Amino acid sequence: MLPDGLTWIYLERFDQHWLTLDGEYIALVSKRVTGDWLVHVNRQRPFEMRVTGGAAATLAFAKKMAERWAMANLERVRREVAQRIAARPKHRV
Repeated sequence: MLPDGLTWIYLERFDQHWLTLDGEYIALVSKRVTGDWLVHVNRQRPFEMRVTGGAAATLAFAKKMAERWAMANLERVRREVAQRIAARPKHRV
């Protein structure tokens, strides 16, 4: 079971599985042409700080890899996501 705020979103158009924290993308699982799955982490960071975390033979294992990364880095990721949310422009109603 994932902690509060962490959820999976599936984008059918791109066949991508995104792990989100409070609505912000933090990890991506995508299928390669070869049939295995890539795990991309630190998606909440600027482009040059993002990382491909590894490859997995199955979608279930790739998602488990992303979840384990998120749990191991949860405090830092929560802080970075909070900063990202706070930096959003404020809209008038």
